[in-house]
Amino acid sequence: MAYYSWRDSYILKRILFTAIILTICLVFSSTSYSAELNDYSAYNVDIPDNGQQVNSDLGISGAPSGAVITDFRVYYEIRHANPADLDVWLTTYYDGNWHDYFLYQQGEAGPAADIIETRDNLHEWDGASPNQTWYIVVRDNVSGDVGYIDFFEIWVTYTLPPSGDIDLISAVFDEKAYRHNETIYGEMEFRNNNTTG
Repeated sequence: MAYYSWRDSYILKRILFTAIILTICLVFSSTSYSAELNDYSAYNVDIPDNGQQVNSDLGISGAPSGAVITDFRVYYEIRHANPADLDVWLTTYYDGNWHDYFLYQQGEAGPAADIIETRDNLHEWDGASPNQTWYIVVRDNVSGDVGYIDFFEIWVTYTLPPSGDIDLISAVFDEKAYRHNETIYGEMEFRNNNTTG
């Protein structure tokens, strides 16, 4: 009959424990997760009549390194007697360029007073870092009416891709497992308790 010594049992338990820890690490390091950041500004910004563009800005931060945008939503309120006079767009600056998304261009908003709306499922900035300064920009192109940016709020959804540490963890474990196997085979004892008579 063959059996393990207590030292063999101890080594096997160590290997099992290491395998469990490795499995947990692999699950977490190979799984991406999503989160959302939000900010708003309620400060009024006057829109000059037929003048230069103005903006309201929000600074988003807190996303971990490597996080990338997967969705974007905005809610805003612009008070103006004739929104058709306006260009309205969202923008942010990264990779050496401004990245614009027009909400309205002159003539598109119609004659009704004020613009109050939510835009969601915006993917203009997918793949960029959420940690940016974001702007809503307004320019009045026609004389006769004035207004102001009344409210500006954004929600930025991001994903953190899987960690790149899996290969390193696996390599370390494989090396330890190999060494344990050498020890097991070196210390394993086989004893035969059967007797013949």
